[in-house]
Amino acid sequence: YVQAARLTGNTDIRIVLTTILPNILPIMMVQMSLTMGYAILNAAGLSFIGLGVRPPTPEWGIMVAEGANFIQSGEWWIALFPGAALMLAVFCFNLLGDGLRDIVETRLAEVMCADLPGPYSHHGPENVATIIERAELRRGADGTY
Repeated sequence: YVQAARLTGNTDIRIVLTTILPNILPIMMVQMSLTMGYAILNAAGLSFIGLGVRPPTPEWGIMVAEGANFIQSGEWWIALFPGAALMLAVFCFNLLGDGLRDIVETRLAEVMCADLPGPYSHHGPENVATIIERAELRRGADGTY
């Protein structure tokens, strides 16, 4: 597509904005939402072991580390609530990434099936779901086809 756009005389900026960006944007959104959960966990983990931000800066890793000192005295909630908030934030980012991935896969399957003859040429949800299921069955353990 890029070579065809170049042959038609489009500039590099126009090729990026009209050809490349619309094709990679959904995949980038999924990747960014999943990576955000990992980034939060990494920052909290580094702060927990003392390599991240320094106290008194509020950060979930520091809060859990400081709360761990009070667990033996019976004040377990000091570590529980920051840990639960951390877990909830990462869980929500992962759910967002999974939802975006499902939407992107469905759209890709619809686009791939548009030119096929027969029952797959219709964009019904059951046909798209069947194609996605078949693609997942063909996918190997390492995620490749």
